[in-house]
Amino acid sequence: VDTAGNTQPLQTWTLATWPDGSVKWSGHAVPPGTQPQAGWKLQAGRAPAAAPAAAPVLRVDETAETCVIDTGVIRCTIARRGAVLIPRIERGGVEILRGGRLVAVSDDQGALDAGLPGEAALTTRHTRWHGEVEQLTIEQRGPLRAVVRVSGRHRRGGDERAWLPFDLRLYLHAGGDAVQIGRAHV
Repeated sequence: VDTAGNTQPLQTWTLATWPDGSVKWSGHAVPPGTQPQAGWKLQAGRAPAAAPAAAPVLRVDETAETCVIDTGVIRCTIARRGAVLIPRIERGGVEILRGGRLVAVSDDQGALDAGLPGEAALTTRHTRWHGEVEQLTIEQRGPLRAVVRVSGRHRRGGDERAWLPFDLRLYLHAGGDAVQIGRAHV
């Protein structure tokens, strides 16, 4: 609630609880561009029946293959499985990203390469590994922020070996034009 008594859009979630189940720490999100001021109060209660007209809208839609998050500015498609993490992002109906993948590069030092007499050098081989999404979980679905957790492992083309696991969170905000990606902390 602002200093004039107006309800402001807010999304809140529990970060930690006490042994009795009560909330110890909580997280909060406000719409982009909102500048909370001194004197604003956090009050327990239910969400109003209708959000303020100026509040941005975030929408999360799911299919068997994807999760689509529309922030009102961008529309981001995230794959549930496979080699492409973010198949597409659109802004104003125009595709601005296609085929977003995770890539890791390993460097292996090989045997000595005998060049000129008396000069030996190590050879280095670079190998590209592509992230393969194995699981997607929607952890938050709005109204102001969506959080999607994706995990999997990296593979090399034609190789059955999978290694270098990844566990990431993608954050999107109502009215926002970015996808923030961070390492998931267990």
